[in-house]
This record gives sequence, structure tokens and C-alpha cells, in this order.
Amino acid sequence: MVASAIFITDLTGKPLISRNYRGDIPLTSSIETFARYLIEVEEDVKTPVFHVDSAGEFVGREDVGCTGVGGEAFVYVQHNNLYLCGVTCKNSNIALILTYLYQLTALFQDYFTTLNEESI
Repeated sequence: MVASAIFITDLTGKPLISRNYRGDIPLTSSIETFARYLIEVEEDVKTPVFHVDSAGEFVGREDVGCTGVGGEAFVYVQHNNLYLCGVTCKNSNIALILTYLYQLTALFQDYFTTLNEESI
């Protein structure tokens, strides 16, 4: 698995289901960081890929390469009233994680017919 962890949250960032694949990130703090991102960052500034440095601060797109060692990259997609989010602390292929999240969404839609908070 390319991602360190995958989790599904509601629109407020409350976790519904999660899976820590590698065990190299603390899952609860990653979910809290994602929820903080949803609350603190304005809608017109949000991007589906963002980076958090080792101090826990959100890093702008122009500063990602110069932050040094550490931090986590978050990738998320929104579907109905859910966020599917992947987290990695390695130099992983973000496009592959994004494709995985979309495929996971399609799988859940096929299985549950409609993918929303109640079906998870």
C-alpha cells in the first residue's frame, strides 16, 4: 500500500472508519489534523492535496519542497457527505493514492448503492 493510512470522515471531520496500513503515523493525530484543516482553512483556499510539516503546521504549495525532513501529505476526495482521505509520510505517488480513493468510492457505491454516512 502506498498510503500510510486511509480513513473516512463526515463533513465535520469526525472519523467513521479508518485503517492504518504501515503504522508509521499516529492515526488519531492525523485524523485530528485533517479535521482541523476542514475547520480552519477557508473553502476557496482548500486543495485536495495538502502537506503538514513536522510541527503540525499547514504548508502552502510553494513551500512544500523546502520544509525539510518530516511531515505528512494528505490527499482527500469528497463524495456526498463524506471525505475519503489518504495520508502518507513517505515520498509516495499522490496520483496513485487519489486513484485508489476514487476506486474505493466506486466500490462502496456498487456495494451500498448510495454512499453516504448512514451506509458506512
